[in-house]
Amino acid sequence: MRKERTKLIEKFLEKHLDEFVPASPAEVAVTRARVAKLKAEKAAKDARFTTRLSQADFEGLKQAAAREGMGYQTLLGSIIHKYLEGNLVDINEARKILRPGKKSRVI
Repeated sequence: MRKERTKLIEKFLEKHLDEFVPASPAEVAVTRARVAKLKAEKAAKDARFTTRLSQADFEGLKQAAAREGMGYQTLLGSIIHKYLEGNLVDINEARKILRPGKKSRVI
């Protein structure tokens, strides 16, 4: 899946290469600062934990991660982070808020 995605990105870049313009020194500095910050945040991820899942849940996790183009550990970390930040919501609860009184169909 990742190889296919990489090939699509490469084809897009080759097709639109003449549309890209050089970044200004200020833009380069901002981007480098963001990259440094992300590297520092990633380096800070040193905690490990072990859990047990049913084989079916584990396979489902791996399939979901593949659909998102990432590894299952990355997806699991993202889910935990979103939950802790309050950004992971129950879709049925969100539908109640967005469309009160109406039955929602599953998307």
